[in-house]
Amino acid sequence: MFARAQVVVAALLALTGAAKPPAPPVLTIVATDFAFTVPGGAKAIVPAGPVTFHLVNHGKEMHMMGVVWLGDKTAADFIQALRKQSFVGAEVGGVNGIAPGESGTSTVILKPGNAVLVCWVVSADHKLHALEGMFAPIVVERPTGQTAVEPPTSIGIALHDYSISIPNDMHAGRHVFRVNNEGSVTHDVELFRLSPGADTTDVMAWVDKPAVGSARAYPLGGIVGEDQGLHSYFDADLTPGDYMLLCWMPDAKTGVPHFYGHHMWMKFHVSSS
Repeated sequence: MFARAQVVVAALLALTGAAKPPAPPVLTIVATDFAFTVPGGAKAIVPAGPVTFHLVNHGKEMHMMGVVWLGDKTAADFIQALRKQSFVGAEVGGVNGIAPGESGTSTVILKPGNAVLVCWVVSADHKLHALEGMFAPIVVERPTGQTAVEPPTSIGIALHDYSISIPNDMHAGRHVFRVNNEGSVTHDVELFRLSPGADTTDVMAWVDKPAVGSARAYPLGGIVGEDQGLHSYFDADLTPGDYMLLCWMPDAKTGVPHFYGHHMWMKFHVSSS
């Protein structure tokens, strides 16, 4: 139904001569140990609607970039709450873990207000990157022209309590994944490419020691936490072989990641054609 509606809208625009809605603006964020470099610095402004974040990891550890919408709260309010082991805002997605030297892309849907970019990775010394200074404020303003359109989707992923659904027939190539949180709690999804014989132990290496990881499981990004009912997108190149998707959001009561405490992970195979 969604794809049919897109076709109808495109046909009407062609008939009326109306301008084609713009693609989402792209904001390139550079991650280091431990900071984000954002175009515009502390005064970075993005338009409301779909915004694409391109995260480049120049650090020596795995990093991610979650987007938390704060409304009228500030990044200072957010960090103050985090230091008290509390939370303000709504999690709306972002680029999940990528290895040093790599990059990842995701598109999130933003409302006007304040937001903050944050790295949720915990180093081997048990320090949260965000509390080491790895956060950055952005301001979301109403667009002055047409609102951008969401990217076309090639593969849909549905997150449930506590399972992950994807199509059975997966083929190699560059894909845009749309991730829908159909659960009752916040979920995320991380994509790993597996070497032959690799298993969850290799994936766990990235959680236990993000500066070292495992040569047998390689993080390709994904979507950082999405609250219930939200959706966002990420891009990935799939080559033939085996992959794993998992949710490593901590359980609200126990703090144990969903993939470990609720077995919220799955393996799948990608064919060459």
